[in-house]
Amino acid sequence: MENKNNQQDKKKQLVVVVLIIAVIAVIGFVTSGNDKKSDDQVVGSTQISESTSESEAMQTEIITTEATTKETTTQKPTTTKAPETEAPFSEPWRQAYADYVKKAAKEGYNSFNLIYVDNDDVPELFLGSGIEATGERLCTYHNGKIVEQTLYRTYSTSYIENSGLIQNYYGSQGCYGIEIYKLQNGKFEMLHTAYIEEGYSEDYGEFYSGCYLDKKEILREDLDRKIAEYFDANKAKFTYENATDDSESFAYEIMGYSF
Repeated sequence: MENKNNQQDKKKQLVVVVLIIAVIAVIGFVTSGNDKKSDDQVVGSTQISESTSESEAMQTEIITTEATTKETTTQKPTTTKAPETEAPFSEPWRQAYADYVKKAAKEGYNSFNLIYVDNDDVPELFLGSGIEATGERLCTYHNGKIVEQTLYRTYSTSYIENSGLIQNYYGSQGCYGIEIYKLQNGKFEMLHTAYIEEGYSEDYGEFYSGCYLDKKEILREDLDRKIAEYFDANKAKFTYENATDDSESFAYEIMGYSF
């Protein structure tokens, strides 16, 4: 009887041991699953973090690229620079002409030009008024001074470049004249004068005409031929060609400034 009871107690103990082992196994399995899940979560979190970092890096790169592109393609506003100027030349005639132009502009002259009448390196200064009574003026610079020649009641003044020759054609009330000058050694020398008059004489009741060359009467056809010999109009230029009416800018340009 006692042996039977002992066997039953052993069976009970064995059952308890088996149950304990089973419980331990279940606990171990659950714990292992939780650990794996935790590891998967860690791995997933790491992947998400890496993906997020890569995404942020891509966004940063895109932003940087856009900023660089914008900086590269955006046109900077252009600014108008002040005209560069060269140092003025030192020749004394330049300052003399510049001062003369400013003074002449106040006197009513409104057309200005530099021309080469004679054959030296210093140009002549032309001034026009647009008014016959005021006429035109030619200036040359010689021995430190300005020498001027005023041409009154002029219709047009022309010159043959580097020859010194100047022709002034003028007129008033039916009387017309031609003056031919020679500029040399700083002087305007009158070479020839021609005078043509045409009109009606109330005193005599008839038309009259007359031609004179150097104060001597001459036929009109002979006068034209002589003038052509003295001054070849085919080689001539007009003094007003390329002239300007801006006295202030012209004075600066004479000094050697460029705009």
